[in-house]
Amino acid sequence: MRTAEQQSLTVVSLDARLFRRRVLMWTHAVVGAVSAVIYLSGINFAHYAWWTHSIPRLILFAAPVLLPYVISARHCWRLDTWEQSGPSRLRVTGFIALVIAGAVVINAALLGALGPLGPLDFLKLFVLQAGAYLWGAELILEVI
Repeated sequence: MRTAEQQSLTVVSLDARLFRRRVLMWTHAVVGAVSAVIYLSGINFAHYAWWTHSIPRLILFAAPVLLPYVISARHCWRLDTWEQSGPSRLRVTGFIALVIAGAVVINAALLGALGPLGPLDFLKLFVLQAGAYLWGAELILEVI
């Protein structure tokens, strides 16, 4: 039988895990949105006659940039570590730093700081970004 103190610690632990999980998801959403805005700002929509300021169409255009964040967020959500005590605040902070650092590099490339890049180069960068996020989630967040 559990004591009241043990039950209280379990509730606090559950609240802390849920909070850290939500922070990770919101980080992915906010950083992905910023990257999408930067990416979309470089596209000339005058060439698209069907363009009518539709949100689904914007998401379709921004899909290459948003995909690494969606893949990473889904992977982080499904990690087995959330079933136990979850990753510590330090681990979550480290992974958030990795996500932000990856976004800075990608956004710098989108803004032209890495020189002229073709579509295939951007595709390679997005695949590398998604891989780095998945690798980071396994090494930093997974604590089983």
